[in-house]
Amino acid sequence: MQKLTTRGCTEVYFGTPAADAKVTFESRSTTSEINGRPGIFHSTPIEKNEVSDILQRLLEGVKKPSKRIVIKKESTRVSFEEKVNCKRTFIAQVLRNNPTWSMAEVMRFTKSGFTTVKRVFRDLQYCQAPAHFHYNNIKTPEELSQLQNTLENAHEEFKTVNDIKRVHKQFSRKEIAKQMKKLHIR
Repeated sequence: MQKLTTRGCTEVYFGTPAADAKVTFESRSTTSEINGRPGIFHSTPIEKNEVSDILQRLLEGVKKPSKRIVIKKESTRVSFEEKVNCKRTFIAQVLRNNPTWSMAEVMRFTKSGFTTVKRVFRDLQYCQAPAHFHYNNIKTPEELSQLQNTLENAHEEFKTVNDIKRVHKQFSRKEIAKQMKKLHIR
């Protein structure tokens, strides 16, 4: 254990010092041990290869995780229908709050097209609310089940896309071909 001296400092206080205590800055003696264990003070400098050995021993003691843990945020996908309806309500709010703006100013502010702004403006004039957007040609579950039944029998009866189209006029040829491909008929 080697005796060392510090720079000018005060005593270590673990609370407020007493009122009559004198605070003095002076060089104090210390040892290279902290709480009975060797401290950070060394009498001899360390060589570069010794540092790498010490670091290597420390790294060996650290447990490495077997797999990298990745936390994925659940992303909620917004449908096109919701995006369009949100944009239409935004345009309606801008039109209500700024009645003196021209169509071009509303277009630039909302970053939308003239026809969209014009439709929302007309909806506000006649209905006091923008029209709700819906996907077109959405098939009901009954229509889809009828098509599935027809497709299951199509393989046995050697029906083509055109034959199925004649039976189910509400479906496009492209949709019928997709459904056939899903069932590995085509």
